[in-house]
Amino acid sequence: YEVYRNAVVLPLRKFDGDKTYFGRGGVVDESGNYAKISAVEGRAEGAYDYDRCVYMDKKVVYCGYLTNAAWGDFLTESVARCWYFLQNDQTIQAYVFVTESVSGVSAPEGNIREFFRLLGMEDKLEILHEPTKCREVVIPQMAYSIRHYYSVQYRKIFATVIEQAMQYRGETYHQKVFLSRGNWTQNST
Repeated sequence: YEVYRNAVVLPLRKFDGDKTYFGRGGVVDESGNYAKISAVEGRAEGAYDYDRCVYMDKKVVYCGYLTNAAWGDFLTESVARCWYFLQNDQTIQAYVFVTESVSGVSAPEGNIREFFRLLGMEDKLEILHEPTKCREVVIPQMAYSIRHYYSVQYRKIFATVIEQAMQYRGETYHQKVFLSRGNWTQNST
């Protein structure tokens, strides 16, 4: 991970001609240089000019972008920096995510919210919708990169969630669960 003081977290913005899936966004240091560690190659990378920013007097962890577009994208890209939470760094005041400007996601819902609850970090999440300067920003390396690698830390994220889910699973337990994509077009709005 890398640590930056007085860094600005940039929410995702799509610009004409961008070749990234979600657009530009991430973290710029106090000199205005883009922190490459905050990028997700081909998905969200690069800085942009902004007129103003708000100030957050907190030490935060930049977790990247929060997507609700597809469960798989959430599991592979949105949680890939959450391993830092498992380090139990008591100096961290918030775990921040950015979103696509058009999505308007203001708080995690459904399975995404449940995932963060089981991980234990639900109460420390903040979603940033405008450029925000933070007193200190920790940017963890991604523990997973599409078609490149995954790490032990990535596996620990899911092990923690599974452990918590099993601990609080309730009285009903089914030996087999069948999943179908039979009504996929009905549910993909």
